[in-house]
Amino acid sequence: MSNMRLWVVLDNSNTLPHPIDATDCANLMKFKEAIKKAYAPALDAFLISALTLRTFDGNIILPYNFLNVAMNQNSYESPFTIEIVGFRITPKETAFSAAKRIKSMWIKNTGSYPTLSLNILSQFFEISAKYPKFANFSCCESNLVLYCRQNFHEQFEFIDKQVIKNSRIGWILGPPGTGKSSAAFAFITTLDKEECGVTWLNCSDSELRLRRVRLTDYCLWTCEVDRSIV
Repeated sequence: MSNMRLWVVLDNSNTLPHPIDATDCANLMKFKEAIKKAYAPALDAFLISALTLRTFDGNIILPYNFLNVAMNQNSYESPFTIEIVGFRITPKETAFSAAKRIKSMWIKNTGSYPTLSLNILSQFFEISAKYPKFANFSCCESNLVLYCRQNFHEQFEFIDKQVIKNSRIGWILGPPGTGKSSAAFAFITTLDKEECGVTWLNCSDSELRLRRVRLTDYCLWTCEVDRSIV
């Protein structure tokens, strides 16, 4: 992208659109890196994966359509909106103070969280007891053993090949109790924690507080916030 300047604005803020030099931004990830650099230190507490971009009319910008949208639908009058996943900046709050506030909410859990592996020929998947209550699974003294039905392997393969490797958004749909969360939870435990960071949001309608878990660099962080502020 040559000599390209794109405009962005923080969601729910009173700031004016900010110009971002996108000359060397060949993809959406590079553009998000440029946004973090331009807004430093205000966005230092947020990972790139936590930043979501929307067009002026509200559509989410995805990796595959970034270049097309950037060249045709961006100006000072219609800038991209920067949203921070799982967190909302109030109109009276600056991005810097919001970043400091959310950073202070996270609690580091002790223990190690090893990378596991799945044998596609096995009917069982064993999860180390070192993983705590991560995806709304009950804590237990012994390892957690999941029975791998056919759809478990299909969902596992879908997340790996269709979502992760293609950098896309994926949905696993089905009635309650059919193993959707179990498959996603099992997949997370197999990721290399030095290469991948995972944020799990527990959005159960029965709970008043939103539980967020961040697993990265073999460490686990947790954060719970009232639903009214997100």
